[in-house]
Amino acid sequence: MAKSIVKLTALNIAKKYNLCFFSSRANSGTENRETKHTVKGTNEVVALLDAANNTANTACAAQITPNAAGEIMVTIIAGSNNNNAYGFYYINALQLLQVN
Repeated sequence: MAKSIVKLTALNIAKKYNLCFFSSRANSGTENRETKHTVKGTNEVVALLDAANNTANTACAAQITPNAAGEIMVTIIAGSNNNNAYGFYYINALQLLQVN
């Protein structure tokens, strides 16, 4: 299974962060192009988003605490509802917001 990894570094380990994702793929017909974003620091949250013909929806992982090294890892794969023959998944934008 194909996957992509984004590693965020130099984060404050005493703070929590929200990560929001936007993905869009125009002209997808009736396909589901769900993307699964697994966000992991000292805790782990999964955010799912169907990119097919999406113009406004986002998916967020809230209250993520960085690990002891000040890192948050985001693993991106096709979601279980993705029915594209090639398993295409998407990320167009990532927003990182410190929340405390």
